[in-house]
Amino acid sequence: MYSRYKLNPSMSKIKISYNKFAGINADAGDFDSSLSYSPMSYNFSFDYGRLNNGMGVRILHAPLTVFDQYPETIFGQATNSDNFDIEKAWFFNSYIDGATFGDDSGIMYYTSNGEMYFSTLYSGLEPEKTRMTFSSPPSVTQYRLYGDDVLIICGDNKMYTWTWQGDEKLIEGAPMISSMCVHNERLFVTVADDPNTVWYSDDLDPTNWNVSSNEAGFITIVEDRGRINKVLSYNDYVYVFRDFGISRIYAQGGEENFYIQELYHSDSIINANTVSICGNTMYLVIGNSLYSFDGLNYHKIECGLEKYLPNGYKQAVSAFNNGKYYLATKFEFDDNKQIGDELINSQTNNVLIEFDTNTGVINIMRGKSIKHILSVEHHTMNKLVLCTLEDSQTHFRLHELTHDGKFYDTYTKKYFTGMYTSCGYPNKTKILQEIDIKTQGDIKIYVNCDGDAFEYALKGSDKIQKVMANRKFEVLKIDFESNASALISPPTLIVGVL
Repeated sequence: MYSRYKLNPSMSKIKISYNKFAGINADAGDFDSSLSYSPMSYNFSFDYGRLNNGMGVRILHAPLTVFDQYPETIFGQATNSDNFDIEKAWFFNSYIDGATFGDDSGIMYYTSNGEMYFSTLYSGLEPEKTRMTFSSPPSVTQYRLYGDDVLIICGDNKMYTWTWQGDEKLIEGAPMISSMCVHNERLFVTVADDPNTVWYSDDLDPTNWNVSSNEAGFITIVEDRGRINKVLSYNDYVYVFRDFGISRIYAQGGEENFYIQELYHSDSIINANTVSICGNTMYLVIGNSLYSFDGLNYHKIECGLEKYLPNGYKQAVSAFNNGKYYLATKFEFDDNKQIGDELINSQTNNVLIEFDTNTGVINIMRGKSIKHILSVEHHTMNKLVLCTLEDSQTHFRLHELTHDGKFYDTYTKKYFTGMYTSCGYPNKTKILQEIDIKTQGDIKIYVNCDGDAFEYALKGSDKIQKVMANRKFEVLKIDFESNASALISPPTLIVGVL
């Protein structure tokens, strides 16, 4: 917002108010766009129009008992003496004695040495190692089989059923399953050795793969849209995600009623690893853009991150938790900085994007190497779990997302990049006289006047502070940095126009 009054016959003075810090939009334009937006900001959040502490991480905690959220203890998982990484994890709910949540709910995880571990959600006990081993992370889903809760685990051309009591059974005759979902009591799967076919198990028996008119079967999709990468059960259909297309299979009743419908053809690669069901909508990355998909219609989310989202990057992963779509991916920043884990690990996902599906606001956490993310929704805890480097930056362990702006006990390095502005007077010489700002934590303000950089350090205060700049410019940019607890209110600029 601009307000103007005469200072003297040769210079007018204007006040420029930010109004609010509104978020990130790399597509808003670099010149004379709203100062409320940033082409790139990380480790801040934009709650209530201010720059606040953003996302953080701590080691995963879980309740001590099944009855309440607190007290918590550190979740039982690998220790520093275990010389391996946790690469992927799966949450399961148990259904004991008819209860929706029983005390055997827990997390299974896969490690870099090929082993599978399981730990109950409660008590902080040491994890139990299963007898299953795989050369890469398997596909895992939950099923109620013959009245028992089981995990179905598929990888390396092997299929297992596993119970909470540790019973493991190798299933013979299953296809080479690469992804799977449960739909109407059947298991629908993609197979590694046939990129154009979706298999389905016998009704009420995901371990029976005998192909017949009343048992298991398969559907071959002939359209040339690349290989099938993922199947997902959503509403009344099984959705099939290919390299360049999305189809859906109607699979109600007997096999004679099954049919397939082609929905979407893309010129850009569809990243199947980024598909997550978020309430009544799916979100995913296609090419370098974020899309919503309601099962029939798709819509591009104008989030302004296309400049940074890598096209066809297959290590990206996603999850939905508490009304937000989370995407862990890799950004190539152009600021010549190395934040957090970027100093020692440049090959893994280095950002976590938080997209509020209700408000459209995006926050970015930068500086943690992330292999996998997982939503844990339970009556005693509702958390986003991350497989990320531990505090010692030695091994990947299970952590939880926080919103206190800390990596463990250390505040994150937070940065808000401003837009270039002529303050409404292009091609005129101006003077940035002062910056009026309130910040409750220590910050640095970086002022760029026609390429000349100036730095101002402020201590946190409950009062509005005046930064007396007196810098001449035609084009101005202002950035904000914090390495402490952050609460920065929108500033006001006092500018003289010659």
